[in-house]
Amino acid sequence: EEFTRHSNGIMDVLIEVFRMQLEASVTTNPSFYRDLEKYPQAEALLAQISASRREASSDFFARGVKEGDFLPDIDFDVFIRIMSAVEYAIKNNDLLKGITFKQLLSNYIRILIRGICTQQGLQRFDQFFLNS
Repeated sequence: EEFTRHSNGIMDVLIEVFRMQLEASVTTNPSFYRDLEKYPQAEALLAQISASRREASSDFFARGVKEGDFLPDIDFDVFIRIMSAVEYAIKNNDLLKGITFKQLLSNYIRILIRGICTQQGLQRFDQFFLNS
């Protein structure tokens, strides 16, 4: 939220979040999310944070459309639900064992985000990857 207030636009916020997640992925053990079920309080807290994030996402995407970075004809409520389903699948699918969070971000989430971007947003988003 603090970064959002001082950014040049919503794409800057998205890129910063992506950068922070990529950095965190280096130190996050792939078993972390699967092991959460052993700690119900921690799992409940993360579920609460995730629900809060989903609520705030509607405003985030609406601002991105207004600023010209996201396509106006995307149903972002559906998009958010897809992202939540992916998050659930990551935690509960044996097919994804051995895939790191960084691999997931770089190979799936990146493609998903690119799909909602306008040409303007795509240029800014792709520039981040060219420079990282």
